[in-house]
Order: sequence, then structure tokens, then C-alpha cells
Amino acid sequence: MAVNEQDYTGFALDPATGKRHTLQHLPEDITEWEPQVYMLEEDDKVLAGIQGVVNLPLQELTNRTAYLKAEIAKRGAVTKTITLAASGWTSAADADVESRLGSYVYTYEDADIAATMIPQIIPTPQSLSTVQTSGINDIVQTLDGKLLLWADQVPSEDITAQLTLFAVASSIAAGDSSDTSATLNENDISDVISGVYEDDGV
Repeated sequence: MAVNEQDYTGFALDPATGKRHTLQHLPEDITEWEPQVYMLEEDDKVLAGIQGVVNLPLQELTNRTAYLKAEIAKRGAVTKTITLAASGWTSAADADVESRLGSYVYTYEDADIAATMIPQIIPTPQSLSTVQTSGINDIVQTLDGKLLLWADQVPSEDITAQLTLFAVASSIAAGDSSDTSATLNENDISDVISGVYEDDGV
């Protein structure tokens, strides 16, 4: 829930009207990472305003937040709730794919899926037992518009889950924030479902 500024007290009064002055806000247009955040000292003068020292650490934190928000947007993270219908699983022997990590394969299609994305799927609590029983394995391939999942047996019920798609640039992960090209290699694909629920033996 966003902060309701009108619930707070102690604002200065407009000398002309005797009422609370117009609320101002720190600018959020500086999307740069601030290497440090200033700590107020006991002998600093309590000066507010856009150049006031009490707003310095707040502005630095605001800049950091704007930077992180821009970086997330640049990577193309998309989160949505999806349903994997039990009727959508097909025999792996009939699937036109190279890997064979289960007897059955599910192809989830969505326009937001790109080949450069790393997917993360977290089943809802209601679907967890279905995931465990069916023995769903890794997400092994992300194609343009398609996501492949594997299972030992066809799930008895539909599976609902949260799907997050991360577009990752390997150079950014290595520390070069200037390169925003999306790249993906086979080492980026991890055991998503069993990684989240490894204590439950999925």
C-alpha cells in the first residue's frame, strides 16, 4: 500500500493561507547508481529543501531506486499467473524436441516468451501436490513464444503457477552494465521447480 501523505502531521504552513503548503517530492529522473549514501552527522544543520542536507541521503536512495527500476525494465522481467491444463500434456515420443527428460512434455505458448529469457515457475500451494505426484522436471528450453516442461506422468489436475521471465544479458551479469544485449547459454537453465521446493522432494 502506498503511503498516504495526508495522514502525516508537522508540515510547514503557507504563511499566506495558514494552511499546509503544497507537498513537494524529490526528483526521480536521475537513474544512476549512487556508490554511497550520506550519513547525517550530529552537528549538521537541519536544512531541508531540494539542496538541504537532510534530503541528501534521501535523494541518493531515490537515485538508487530509480536505477534499479530501470535495470529491471531493461532486462524485460515479466510476471504472470498461468494455468497448465492437464489435457495439454503429450507423449514425449511424439514431441518434436531433442531432450527426453520425461515421458510427457507440455508446451506452454505465450507471446511474451523469447528465446533469450530464463523462466522461473512457482506452483501455487493448491497445485504443489499435483506437481510432486507427476514428477515434473526442469524447464529445459525456451523458444520464441514457447516454454517446454517435462513430467514423468500426466498430472491428474490443472496446474496453476506464477511464471516470471527474465531476459538476461551475460555481460551485465559479469558487471558490464553498458551492454544490454540479451544472451543465453545452456548453463543459464536451472532446475526451477525442484530448486524452489527441494525440501519437499519435488
